[in-house]
Amino acid sequence: MLTGKYQSTDKHPRGSRAADPAGAAFVRPFLTRGTFATIDHLRSIASELGLTLGQVALAWVLRRPEVTTAIIGATKLAHVDEHVAAADIDLDAGTLDAIERVLAER
Repeated sequence: MLTGKYQSTDKHPRGSRAADPAGAAFVRPFLTRGTFATIDHLRSIASELGLTLGQVALAWVLRRPEVTTAIIGATKLAHVDEHVAAADIDLDAGTLDAIERVLAER
């Protein structure tokens, strides 16, 4: 959902987990209006920073003391480059507060 692959609660890209009966039970419960609203808010924060939502999400995860490893999924080399760049992103206190407020609304 962070990549924008899923755009709605009921339309799923061909070949995606949500379109596959075997994966639908796992993915579809997350495809809610509330989740899409949260992602839209987070995407606007990322856009203001000139970053992708994935980069902001990884930068946020990597700064959390309880997280020792972030596992990424990538299907293209460009995805790996984008994700690795997140390790060098330092989110300021205002951005972290904005992210936490969005997540608290969830």
